[in-house]
Amino acid sequence: MNTFQIIDRDFLDRVSAQAKTSPRRRRNHNFHASESDTCNRLLNAIEPDSYIQPHCHNDATKDETLVAVRGRLGVIFFDERGAVTATAVLAPAGESVGVNIPHGMYHTLVALDPGSGQLVGQDIKTQTRRVLDNIKAVLEAAGSSLDRVVRCTVFLRDMNDFGPMNEEYGSYFKELPPARSTFQVAKLPRDALVEIEAIASL
Repeated sequence: MNTFQIIDRDFLDRVSAQAKTSPRRRRNHNFHASESDTCNRLLNAIEPDSYIQPHCHNDATKDETLVAVRGRLGVIFFDERGAVTATAVLAPAGESVGVNIPHGMYHTLVALDPGSGQLVGQDIKTQTRRVLDNIKAVLEAAGSSLDRVVRCTVFLRDMNDFGPMNEEYGSYFKELPPARSTFQVAKLPRDALVEIEAIASL
């Protein structure tokens, strides 16, 4: 490429649309010419129901730097035995916007928002399903599952939403549901209707 390329909203929308229609539900747009280039530069659009197998780059010249430009991205780190050592959530306007990963470090990525970067749905049921789907994806990427959740804390913007939230919540924890506390709060990030914290065994 011998000219500049502006990465604007339309460009991100196009790559996100390709991810949505891909069987793997993710799409790379490479700026480098070849995988053998010293520096690989790309956009990686990932939908929440995609999956990236835990991996590491052994080549000493292939450290990896990730910067979130839209939505939220969960990053999970593992040791050589597969035990989770650390996690992070990256978001353009969040406390963490990127991460530098040295070669030889096992990690995986989990998309927590669709390519639009917007909250899914404006109703409590849709948002509850998205939150629990995200928790499920993070747990499975870490080698755990919803069955191993021991406690949840639910934060609602309006306690009147408890009934429909609880209906969706119950569909994910059908047998031996974990201990749970529910609180009404004045405001949630991005004006969401619900947020759920989960503690699980690995």
